[in-house]
Amino acid sequence: MMNSPFVVGTYVSMIFFSSLLVFIGCILLYIVLLFFNLSLSPPFLVDLAAGTSIIERFINNIWILFVIPIASGLLLYIYPSSESKNLGDKIDQELPFVAIHMSAIATSGVEPSLYSR
Repeated sequence: MMNSPFVVGTYVSMIFFSSLLVFIGCILLYIVLLFFNLSLSPPFLVDLAAGTSIIERFINNIWILFVIPIASGLLLYIYPSSESKNLGDKIDQELPFVAIHMSAIATSGVEPSLYSR
């Protein structure tokens, strides 16, 4: 319904592959967060040698491995329905103009053969 150039099977494969790539990226992020603390001010990576233990960081950041890939897969799953809704809204928006235009042509008495040139 969204005029996608992809077959449903291909799109599902793209969702799984994208989630796999995000999972690999999350593994790398998880490893970085085990040994460093990210901040928004310089220096952006701060060593955690004197801070919390590695087990605490392991437990606090384990959600990254599950939540982010699942969320990316869900967003890719929801995208076609939102795109088809957007297309439906555009059609509903243009429908009054089409009706007025067609009624003007129908009541004008102009021969339809003039439009075929």
